[in-house]
Amino acid sequence: MSRLPIFLREAVQEAGIAVVAEKSPPPGEGGAEAPFAYFSGPSGAEALGKESPYPPTIVMFRSTFESECRTAAEFREEIYRTLVHELGHFLGFEEESIEDV
Repeated sequence: MSRLPIFLREAVQEAGIAVVAEKSPPPGEGGAEAPFAYFSGPSGAEALGKESPYPPTIVMFRSTFESECRTAAEFREEIYRTLVHELGHFLGFEEESIEDV
């Protein structure tokens, strides 16, 4: 989290985004490739200033990181990249434009 740009750290804090680690994705989730993570809940302006029974949440899957990363450095970098990607969804970016985040 400390590597995130300040505007993303502030968004995480203001919106109360939960980051959760699970061992692996549910069977069949993501098709042929297992997902690294997913975002759920209200995004961007929807989350700010509104009470919701479900906070914005990023769920990350340890097994996918472990199977795709060969070194600890790759593991850390992929976690960072995935976290930024999922925060892009929180900010309202669609999958097609998320690489611009």
